[in-house]
Amino acid sequence: MRTLQRTFLAFCLFASTMATPTGKNLALQAVSQGAHLFSTNFVKNVATEAPGNLICSPLSANIALSMAADGAVGATEAQFKDVLKLPATKPQTLEGYQNLIDKLNNVENVTLKLANKIFIGKSFPVKPEYKQDLETYYRSDIHYQKNWVAYLKLGNH
Repeated sequence: MRTLQRTFLAFCLFASTMATPTGKNLALQAVSQGAHLFSTNFVKNVATEAPGNLICSPLSANIALSMAADGAVGATEAQFKDVLKLPATKPQTLEGYQNLIDKLNNVENVTLKLANKIFIGKSFPVKPEYKQDLETYYRSDIHYQKNWVAYLKLGNH
């Protein structure tokens, strides 16, 4: 009887560890849930402002704003976290987006090109760790432009 109880207990412990997301999966789950909530609110707001047919990419908006949030501090960072429903910690946020982007880029028989970039004026100082975060976790980079508004209007992106 004791052997059966121990076996059952071991099975329950094993099953609970398999069912509980940890590490990368936990970060991915947290980011995915936040992105879903943000996307729902985003589409509702855009549809209210512009009734009729709608084409938009809430995921692209979410990722681009999350990239901006990564460089924010203080009240601005808190506002980004609230609106985007980001995980509590920066490492979990970064790891979650890295996993999400990698999973989206590795879907078989699908071509998906995420084109999120941060546009910054040439004279604006950028911390090396922020640039590294964009490259490592968001698979993106910083686009330096003397007059980036004109650059975008010309369709050079």
